[in-house]
Amino acid sequence: MNSRIIILLLSLLFMLGCSTYNQSFYQPELSTTNFHLNVEKLSDEEISGKASSGYLLSFIKVSGESEYADGITYPGNNGEYSELKSAAAYNAIRKAGCDVLIAPRYIVETSNSFFYRSVTVKVYGYPGKYAALHSNN
Repeated sequence: MNSRIIILLLSLLFMLGCSTYNQSFYQPELSTTNFHLNVEKLSDEEISGKASSGYLLSFIKVSGESEYADGITYPGNNGEYSELKSAAAYNAIRKAGCDVLIAPRYIVETSNSFFYRSVTVKVYGYPGKYAALHSNN
């Protein structure tokens, strides 16, 4: 009887999930070899966006975003987090009607259980628009 209780408790332990929380800051470069882009801040009020995805058995994507901001890349290998960060930025930019997020802060929350994993990315930043493109030559 005691062994059944121990097995049951161990089984429940493996099925219970855990959560993680990560906050990061990244501002993309606004210049290339030949050009520099000026950005104008539209408001001192922060805007936000959110994107999430769900995975069965931690790798089979069963839900998620379908629209992303092109040209937003992040250093390092963030796997699906880069895609979700891009989707969250797209949602914030589209909702605010601006061109770019200034000083974006990303919060990544994951929730894991034995069969299912969910990842949610929230982004906060200031709305901006492209003001001028200057040649460095």
